[in-house]
Amino acid sequence: MRTAVFLTLLASGVALSGCSTVDGLFGPNDAELQKVAQKQRLDRMTQDVNGCVDARKTGRTSTRVEFAACVNDAFQRAMLDVNYPYPDIVATLSAERLRVAEAADKGQITDTEGQARLADRIAEGVRLERARGSSGGKSVDRTPPAYFLQLMQIGL
Repeated sequence: MRTAVFLTLLASGVALSGCSTVDGLFGPNDAELQKVAQKQRLDRMTQDVNGCVDARKTGRTSTRVEFAACVNDAFQRAMLDVNYPYPDIVATLSAERLRVAEAADKGQITDTEGQARLADRIAEGVRLERARGSSGGKSVDRTPPAYFLQLMQIGL
C-alpha cells in the first residue's frame, strides 16, 4: 500500500513539475544534440569567416597575410570549440595559410597557385585525420568535414 501511494505521489509530482524527467527520457538523443551543436559552431565559424571577407572587401584588411590571420583565428576558435582532437593539423593548416599569403603578398606566387597549395594541404589534413580516426585512436566523428571545406572555398 505504501509503495502504491509513493508511486502515485511520484507520478503526480512529475506531472506537476512539467515532466522534465520524462522529457529527458523521450527527447532528442545525445547524437542529435551533438549534430545541432556542431551546426551552430559551423554557422559561427562561417559568420566569423564572412566577417574576414567583409573586412577584406572594405579595406580593413589590406594584405593577404592580415586576411589569413583573421581566417586562421576563426578556424582555430571553431576547432577548439568542437574539441577537435588533432591540434597539430589545425596548426599545420594555419601555418600553411600564412606562408601562402605571405608568398602571394610578395608576388612570389599567384592567388591561384596559393589556393592550389592550400587545397593540397587541406586534403592532406583530411587524409591524416581519417587515418588517425580509423586506427582506433580518437574519434573524429565530432568534426564535420564542412569546417575544412569552408576553408578551401574562401581564397586568399
